[in-house]
Amino acid sequence: MAIRSASSWGAALAFLTGAAAVGVSTGCGESEKGAAVAPQAQGGCGDCGGEGGASEPPAGGAPGGSSSGGSGQVGAGDAGSPPALPPELTLDALSIFQTLEIPLMADGRSLAVGTRAVPLVAGKRALVRAFVELDARFEARPLLGVLDIRTGEREHSVLSERIISGPSAPDDLASTFVFEVAAEDLAADSAYRVRVLETDTTPLARFPETGFDDLGARALGPFRLVLVPYVANGFTPKTGEAELAALRRRLLALYPSRDVEISVSPPVTLSYPVGADDAGWDKALDTIYELREQAAAAPEVFYYGLLAPAESYDAYCPNSCLLGLAYIADERDESERAAIGVGVFPNGTGDGDAEDTAAHELGHALGRDHAPCGISDPSDTDPDWPADAAHKNALIGAYGYDFELQRLIKPRPNKDVMSYCSPAWVSEYTYAGIFDRLQAIHAESPAAAAVQVPQALRVARIDRSGRSHWLAPRLKPSPSLPGKVALLDSRERVVASTPARFTRLDHGRGGKVWLPERTLKAPGAVSVDLRPFGGGLLAL
Repeated sequence: MAIRSASSWGAALAFLTGAAAVGVSTGCGESEKGAAVAPQAQGGCGDCGGEGGASEPPAGGAPGGSSSGGSGQVGAGDAGSPPALPPELTLDALSIFQTLEIPLMADGRSLAVGTRAVPLVAGKRALVRAFVELDARFEARPLLGVLDIRTGEREHSVLSERIISGPSAPDDLASTFVFEVAAEDLAADSAYRVRVLETDTTPLARFPETGFDDLGARALGPFRLVLVPYVANGFTPKTGEAELAALRRRLLALYPSRDVEISVSPPVTLSYPVGADDAGWDKALDTIYELREQAAAAPEVFYYGLLAPAESYDAYCPNSCLLGLAYIADERDESERAAIGVGVFPNGTGDGDAEDTAAHELGHALGRDHAPCGISDPSDTDPDWPADAAHKNALIGAYGYDFELQRLIKPRPNKDVMSYCSPAWVSEYTYAGIFDRLQAIHAESPAAAAVQVPQALRVARIDRSGRSHWLAPRLKPSPSLPGKVALLDSRERVVASTPARFTRLDHGRGGKVWLPERTLKAPGAVSVDLRPFGGGLLAL
């Protein structure tokens, strides 16, 4: 495919029209650089009033075919004249891609922002596809597509050159006009229009027919991540520039963030063995939450513990193994914004698993449960996962785009990154859920949190084997405790109940139970009953 930036557009117009054009036409008679632009195909500036670029052709259509707007409609002829022929080419649909496809227009009609399955993120690079329909009279030939983006008082244009020989197909990028939009050109107030021109700049089609349509991009802060390399069994994961860049690219590809900011803390040596059969993983998970709390991290900062418990991936995982662990975090629980997982091993192996494991485990820290593929226990999957055929067995349900490989991601066979299946991408359901969680986190007010009265809590930890023990007491402002837990006497009779909240591990049994300290002092109570959560009786 041929994709040019705005700086090439003026030169292309100059070459195609023979004019000494420089820059991009943004009005009548001047370019962005103030130089003369190519003359209009039909002469004059019939499309002024802020509508830069080529003018509309006179009645009768452009040479070689009729012109049309996005709807493909043309006006009727004079009374008594033959009816106007349909246009040879119409703009049938427009979509913008970041991680996933977001339809902008279909059948000549703009699609409301509120109907989108996923948000468009301001400041994140994008790709626009323009789909065309052709009349039987259309003859294959080179055409120009122009995407104009207006942000405030600034207009920026991107050119796409195509030899159009047939109608556009969703699976074929080359059958559509394709425009890459730089991150800095996509803001919350950006609007767009798309035009199709002959090579002499004669207009053929455009959408919208007049003015610009709002893109409806939504602002969101960067995803901030602190990596903590664990020294496990004497081995330390690699955290060089190449490993950090690969992780950043993968998270930026799958997450609805305009940027991913990664920092690396000093290594932490684990005093216990870590095995593929989950030995040591519960303790390592507790450690990452403790480190985040000790650092007094900002609410939007996530922590991720990296492990490489052997020299190579194959040495650690010859058959099956545990690759990561996290809690399914509650939105209001800042302390659970952390996870652990395998990194790149000392000999450089395991890099592909490291990046997708991080996206998966941090997804749990962002409140996402498992997508239903490769999960042995149905209770470990998201009960709200979409039930339609497009998402069956964790299918992503929509087209996506991989900017690194410059290729389409098809709805089949790609699976959601929150499943255990591959090839992995991200579904509309997960992407929108992560956006909502990040938006809520960035909206948290430090001033509001400062005036909330902290409550003393006891935290009961249930590990994956079912063993229970107390963690250090915590102070949390206005905790949400929607459940109930029984308090028992020495004969295991219920003497009272206490508010509680259970945060479960991402797979298997285990998790944390949060209990108000003041309610545990009921007369006669000697233990708390954690059996409903996979634990046992824990002495008070």
